[in-house]
Amino acid sequence: MKTFNKAVEKYHKIKGENKNDKTYLKYFNGCFGDVPLNEISKEQILEAKLEIKGTPGTVNRYISFLRAVLNFAYDELEWLDRRPKISRVKEPAREIKYLTVEEAAKLHEELPDHLRAPFLFSLLTGVRMSNCFGLKWEHIKDNKAWINADKTKSGRSIAIPLNTACLDLLNSLERNSEYLFTYAGRRLTRASNTGWYNALKRAGLEGFKWHEATRHTWASHHSMNGTSIHALKTLGGWSNIDVVVNNYAHLSDDYLSKACENVNPLVSLELDNSKRGEII
Repeated sequence: MKTFNKAVEKYHKIKGENKNDKTYLKYFNGCFGDVPLNEISKEQILEAKLEIKGTPGTVNRYISFLRAVLNFAYDELEWLDRRPKISRVKEPAREIKYLTVEEAAKLHEELPDHLRAPFLFSLLTGVRMSNCFGLKWEHIKDNKAWINADKTKSGRSIAIPLNTACLDLLNSLERNSEYLFTYAGRRLTRASNTGWYNALKRAGLEGFKWHEATRHTWASHHSMNGTSIHALKTLGGWSNIDVVVNNYAHLSDDYLSKACENVNPLVSLELDNSKRGEII
């Protein structure tokens, strides 16, 4: 029988299983797991969506999973007569916290020695905490940091280019372990510890999470310094460009005034000096 459960099985065989899929599947199994796909009504889908517990962001992650499975059933399995339309819920705008150049320098100065290198590496690459502390020397090849699909949030392998400052940082590290970042000879697993919180307090930056102080700061300064949205999406390993547009695109607004001057060579119109800068 062409049920939702069967569609999920085939979806995972082809697309692979992400780390939260079991949670989503457990919920939707209770809604219509053994129901034939073509018998799942719009009303049933709406009821299932309304009963999801959590923030709008959490609800949308459940919806994305359901939509992916049903679109797969329509496009590749041809088990559905029509493509399902499942809208996302509106998420409130959230403020993206990031460090200024001066704040990043102050925090680096206050960090304990074992957190300084991973902090700088994360600032220069934008890698998430788990990916940063999971990197081994064998993952550094061809001036890139290679992260396997099973270690990424998107479920896709990514190769992060390392700039000259990052390569200099890595060359300064001792290779006393298979992992890049260690403390007392053992692999570091997280940064959210007493040393981190004490450094924040000394730097006057209490309330910042590692993710905000590194990945958000990295992406924000990329955007403010002219990196395109598409390039930033690729560098950050995001699967959905909307994440980048919604969170970081607005930061480049103040920097567009210089960019708009780049087309001046297209015209040869000479304006009186008295007219330059005026709206005519």
